[in-house]
Amino acid sequence: MADIFISYSKKDVKHVRLFAAALEAEGYSVWWDKNLESGDDFSEVILKQLQLARAVIVLWTEHSINSTFVYAEAQYALHNDKLIPIAINGVSYEDIRPPFNALHTSSLEEPSEYLSVIEKQAITPKSRAPLLKQARYHALIWFGIIGSAVTAFTSMEAILTFSDWAKWISHHWTEAIAYAWISIFSQLEILFPPSLIAPATVSLFLMSTATGVRIKWNADGLSKVQQQYSLGSIANLKRLAVYLFSSVIIYILFLEFYKRYLLPQFGVGLPNLLVLGSFTITISSIYSMLWNRLALASVKYWIMNIALFGLVYILLELMTSRIMSSLGALSSYSLGSSISGYLVVFTYAVMVFATPFQRLFSRMLHVFTMILLLAGLNELAKSDLRSILPTDERVTSVRVENDNPGNPLKSRIIDAYEGYASKVGDAELMFSLGHYYYYRLGDAEDLVMARKWYAAAAAKNHKHAMYRLAGMYFYGKGGVKDFKSAFVWTKRLAELGDSDAMVNLGVLYIDGKGTPQNDVLARKSYEAAAEQGNSTAMRLLGDLYLSGRSVSKDVNVAKSWFEKAAERGDASSMNRLGDLFYDGEGAEQSFETARRWYEEAAKSGHKDALYNLGTLYYDGIGVPRSVERAFQYYLKSAQKGSVVAMEIVGQLYFDGEGVAPDRNSARNWFKKAAKLGSQEARVKLESQF
Repeated sequence: MADIFISYSKKDVKHVRLFAAALEAEGYSVWWDKNLESGDDFSEVILKQLQLARAVIVLWTEHSINSTFVYAEAQYALHNDKLIPIAINGVSYEDIRPPFNALHTSSLEEPSEYLSVIEKQAITPKSRAPLLKQARYHALIWFGIIGSAVTAFTSMEAILTFSDWAKWISHHWTEAIAYAWISIFSQLEILFPPSLIAPATVSLFLMSTATGVRIKWNADGLSKVQQQYSLGSIANLKRLAVYLFSSVIIYILFLEFYKRYLLPQFGVGLPNLLVLGSFTITISSIYSMLWNRLALASVKYWIMNIALFGLVYILLELMTSRIMSSLGALSSYSLGSSISGYLVVFTYAVMVFATPFQRLFSRMLHVFTMILLLAGLNELAKSDLRSILPTDERVTSVRVENDNPGNPLKSRIIDAYEGYASKVGDAELMFSLGHYYYYRLGDAEDLVMARKWYAAAAAKNHKHAMYRLAGMYFYGKGGVKDFKSAFVWTKRLAELGDSDAMVNLGVLYIDGKGTPQNDVLARKSYEAAAEQGNSTAMRLLGDLYLSGRSVSKDVNVAKSWFEKAAERGDASSMNRLGDLFYDGEGAEQSFETARRWYEEAAKSGHKDALYNLGTLYYDGIGVPRSVERAFQYYLKSAQKGSVVAMEIVGQLYFDGEGVAPDRNSARNWFKKAAKLGSQEARVKLESQF
């Protein structure tokens, strides 16, 4: 007596042979008539096997739906309550004749579905695969499930309040993942971009689960049944190509729509979820249409597809945000986020096309379950269980100290980057490491490390590193002040054609810091920078000609340099031009023209120009006198740091001139000026308060 009787059409014998072999691999005994011819009558043998079989599987295909004998066998099985209908080759409910079109019909692409129906018929396989044989795919499946669940949970720290043990797991898990990727690729002398850590991790765990499911499918013999659903088949490769192309195009369109319209209007939040939902629904529809009409007609497939892709995408976004925020200044040394999205789209496409979807989805339910379990344990750990226990039975909570609460990635991952930078000599990464330490706002040791990495990058002619290193030597950051080293690196950068370095080199020559004082070399350095259009150099040349330092004094030449710099937006040069017109130097005296230049400079918040405008309105020079407007200009200048303006604002508050009297405000402004070295402010504090 066979467990299962297979009813089929002669034209589908190739499918039946493989299908029967797959069921036998599961441990079932199967009967099917290899010699059944179209038009034959029921023989006693067939009728007897129909009666003895514990389940009758009817394979509905484009051929069998028109077979009188398959229809008759299906009626017998239905009457005896042992019918298991299965559709293949895209046959839909509309194609099947009544009354069988009203019955739930499994799809041959979902073995787990019809195998569960067989088990419900109380049919137990006679044998199972050996434990060691099962271990190879179960290890892959559970590696992916556990890895995905823990990764998802640890990525939720931004939206959940973690208990101590959850923080410990979160920090060390994230650190271990990032360190592993960076270290492995650094051995190959390849820098692994931080922005790819999250999608690569998600892809690794999901592909591990999908691979395990696929291997189990092969072990069951079911992959042979579904040659048309094999990733290597021509038909499926075409589907995969269309799916990938469509998904990427739609992804780009949704991404652009989000960036151009939703993000500027609403920011992050609900629009992000709307884009994600729309995108997943769209690609789910494409998948269903490419797969078969039965899948398209089933809402279940859409829901499962949306849920699975949503898990992948949200997991990616949470983890990427966490890692990139942890790396701080180093996050700029990475690929764009769109590449991450393309990687996940590709991973997801391969998963759903290479693996029985329902089997894969059932494994993903384990991921959801583990996430909920971890979240529940986290909430339980945060609650004070001691308060509900008797006094003598109260437990002592054990707190897991977070060894690195501020930045879980700062030690091992930075070590990996440093190792790669040293091994390969990547100047850009060295500069990024210097930036990381400089802006981390840690202790003095961070500045020492910043200087070290800036120096390493500067030694490889990295221009920005040279500039930063010279500044650190000049101001004594990361060590003692070293004007000589500042001069050396500034000169080296200037020789590479950097105009800002040329300006700084001129300043060092003027001040005689790190090198003997030399006005001529300073002027030549300014002229070289000015030839490149550097507005600061133009202004400093104007100052030299105005003062007659290293050149014959020439106000007209000075005015010409100030005008060139002002045309390039240099506010200090605008203020200088205002002074020239105010004093009538190099041009006919014009208070109106002076005011216009001061106003142009004031638009950039130039403190001296604001002060000069205050003086014009206070004294009524070239404008109607207005103490109120004068006070506003003086106040803005004081807020920008002008000590003289602070003294005047304090006095105006004290006298109530142009503003309501306010002794407290007056005292505060005098204190600010005195703190910055104003002797007059100190005298007024002592005499007036």
